[in-house]
Amino acid sequence: MHSGEVLYSVNASKPMTPASVLKVLTAEAALIFMGPNYRFSTQVLTDAKSIKNGVLQGNLYILLNGDPTLTYYDLAELLFALKKQQIRAVAGNVYIDNTAYDQRFYGPGWNEDDKGYCYAAPISAGIVDKNCLSFQVAPANTKGSPAKVVRSSKYFYPDIKSTVVTKANTARTCSVHLTNDMGNAIELDGCMPRGRYAWGVSYVITDVPEYNRSLFKDLLRRLSIRVYGKVTFGSAGNQLSLINAHASQPLSLLVLEMLKKSDNVIAGALFKKLGQLYFNQPG
Repeated sequence: MHSGEVLYSVNASKPMTPASVLKVLTAEAALIFMGPNYRFSTQVLTDAKSIKNGVLQGNLYILLNGDPTLTYYDLAELLFALKKQQIRAVAGNVYIDNTAYDQRFYGPGWNEDDKGYCYAAPISAGIVDKNCLSFQVAPANTKGSPAKVVRSSKYFYPDIKSTVVTKANTARTCSVHLTNDMGNAIELDGCMPRGRYAWGVSYVITDVPEYNRSLFKDLLRRLSIRVYGKVTFGSAGNQLSLINAHASQPLSLLVLEMLKKSDNVIAGALFKKLGQLYFNQPG
């Protein structure tokens, strides 16, 4: 125990994604160091000193803190505070601060084959909807027609390009294949049999920063808030004014959900948050 000698080893060099038992150690460490009442806070801030004719006279900052339970609806509600303050435009830039965690979204020993599945979604400061999007592909009524992509209002989706074709309802060898390009667009191809049933598809967000940028651009557009500068990335300073904040549930409840559902995204976020707070550097 004190010598460091390895007494037994099996598959020591084989890539593996952390699983259920290790979450117990993560839970204990988080509860001891962060406390059961700790909450992740996602904030909207500004360096502006005034609002003139509905224009925020400065920059807007969106501080992402790695909340593993943050949703698209949470972010929409967060930014809606701008409308409540009658802000119609931002004179400067919108900065997304994702520096709470580093840009290594996967552990160095994780299995590459797992990265296409939602249980091994990337762990970033800008986790939204567990960095996993669900939608359906429904067959057309007639053979040879394109299948229909059915989106959920719960999520913000990048562009979905589908060439999936409807085949006869007797087709037995059909499948749908999913890929993504460098711009985070989702590409679907393949075929599905005609019938009443849609197929469910899950998509893991791979380029998380670009997805975050696209999401905030879209939310600001939906809220009819014009940005005279650009939506980009940058660190929020200390001398900023708070516009709105969203707090997660307390850590005690996050740990409960993590252990009951064996939630890898919550576990990964807590692991990174521990590193950030303990070492005072990006997790």
